[in-house]
Amino acid sequence: MLPILPLDTSDFKGIRKENKVYVDKTPWIYKLITQGKCYFLSRPRRFGKSLTISTLWELFSGNKELFKGLWIYDKWDFKPHPVIVFDFNIIPKRTPEALIKGLQDTIFRNAKREGVEIGKKETEIETLFWKLIEALYQKYNTGVVVLIDEYDKPILDHLGEGEERLRIAYANRDILKSFFGVLKGAGVIKELRFVFVTGISMFTKVSMFSEWNNLTNITFDAEFADFPGYTEEEILTFFKPHLEAFCKKKGYSSIEECMEGFRFWYNGYRFSPYSNVRIYNPLSVMTALSKGEFGNYWFETGTPSFLVKLLKNKIHTLPELEALKVSSDIFKAFDFERLPVEAMLYQAGYLTIKDVSNRKMWILSYPNQEVRESFCDVLLMEVSDLNLK
Repeated sequence: MLPILPLDTSDFKGIRKENKVYVDKTPWIYKLITQGKCYFLSRPRRFGKSLTISTLWELFSGNKELFKGLWIYDKWDFKPHPVIVFDFNIIPKRTPEALIKGLQDTIFRNAKREGVEIGKKETEIETLFWKLIEALYQKYNTGVVVLIDEYDKPILDHLGEGEERLRIAYANRDILKSFFGVLKGAGVIKELRFVFVTGISMFTKVSMFSEWNNLTNITFDAEFADFPGYTEEEILTFFKPHLEAFCKKKGYSSIEECMEGFRFWYNGYRFSPYSNVRIYNPLSVMTALSKGEFGNYWFETGTPSFLVKLLKNKIHTLPELEALKVSSDIFKAFDFERLPVEAMLYQAGYLTIKDVSNRKMWILSYPNQEVRESFCDVLLMEVSDLNLK
């Protein structure tokens, strides 16, 4: 019987407890937690950001047995630290009021879980957040860990939805900027052990965390070009029995012949202009192995709704995307009302770095066949919708 593929979960504890396949990314995690304190990482959806957050949570909670057999097991002391988690996949964000209440509720849930008192609910969320960090630091006499998953959802979910929703996006951004500004305080930073922030977009990161000088953006770093996501070596190592079963079903004569198909469909993502490393889409690889067929699997769960809505407004002015030359400056701060479609397509995973003529000029293109088909599906859907109106 083949090992179970974790297609329906990003819960590290569940994956390990249920003996599901886990591609060991702990060497990269070790590098993060031993070399710095505060990090930001942008990647497309379904590329392992939430699983990374879950892994960090279990690691800093001291759950050593979950890491048995992994690279980090005998290299880390697994000293327990208090952990605060903000998961914006589940925090309400429909209105600014809902976002404030969601942040407030999250603070109190974290406080209850850790057994600390931080005051009344009527207190401003920034003060509650600061008090939570201080209370945890004093109780455990060790640095506090803050994990923030999909920080930009309270903003992205409102883009492309009209003027009123755009105002909500701006209001939510201001709330988050003030709220997470707590982490930049001189007193608070001394009480932090580690901070990790994930999201799809970098443009909101630039404006929200612009004054946070020690937040290191590793999105384009060469040493993290294959984190997360799957390298070909990892697929051959961790999915060998699944590959063998796939090859047999499809009638391939060798693993290499089989991998040619996987390269064509799912490889090609390059996330650093300083490294030529290419990685595979994790969800797509596992889904193909599970179904025993190559196909377009990422579009249904990996396409952010905000991108579809933005494309609807720009569909008649889209540039040629097979070899698109752009300045790296397009990833710097810009206004929600004037979003460069090239930057949005890159950050959503529809485009990747094909070549770099110099550090300022990049050539973007589709990473693989699956994405090319996915983008055509988006365009077809939006053109059809426009023609019906």
